[in-house]
Order: sequence, then C-alpha cells, then structure tokens
Amino acid sequence: VTRLDRTVYEVFVLAHKPASTDNDNYAAKALKRVGMARIDTDDGLPMLFVTDCAELRSLLKNTAFAQGQSIVNILARLPGATRIRQRVGGGQHMGISVEVPAE
Repeated sequence: VTRLDRTVYEVFVLAHKPASTDNDNYAAKALKRVGMARIDTDDGLPMLFVTDCAELRSLLKNTAFAQGQSIVNILARLPGATRIRQRVGGGQHMGISVEVPAE
C-alpha cells in the first residue's frame, strides 16, 4: 500500500473543483471523509468548512487540539470565521467556515 503524506492545505488546494459534476476529485472526497470541505464563494474566495466529527477527532488525537475544546470552537476565534450549516458526506452538518488566504 502506497501512503502519501500531505498537509491539509495541500489537499485543500487540490480540492478546487472546476465543475460541480467532477466526480473524480479525490482531494475533495478525502476532506469530506474527515468532516471538512472546500467552499468557493460566488466571488471566488476559498473557504474551509470544518465540522466536529469522530473522524476528525481521531486524526487530531495526540495533538494539542485533542486537549479539551473542539477544533470548531478553536477555529471560531479566527477573524472572519462563520458558523454555517453545510452538506458534507451526504448529510447537513453545523460547523465553522474560515477564509483560506492565497499563497
């Protein structure tokens, strides 16, 4: 089994969908499996949506984010962070949407 290590930001960049019918976007699917999604606003601003789910908590196990508060509550402190409801992985989830600055 080949394992590729990428940062969340690298996967986020790859998750940009040129068309909503693109079913081969593996980066977007990888984000959704752990309760995250890339949202591109109408004006082209890339946003990261994060929901507090068991899969994400498992990924963050043994990190500073696993101690106490959920990642959603921590991200809510960022400037411009917005609590929204978003469809991720087939269901509607409450989470936080944060702007991702361009490189």
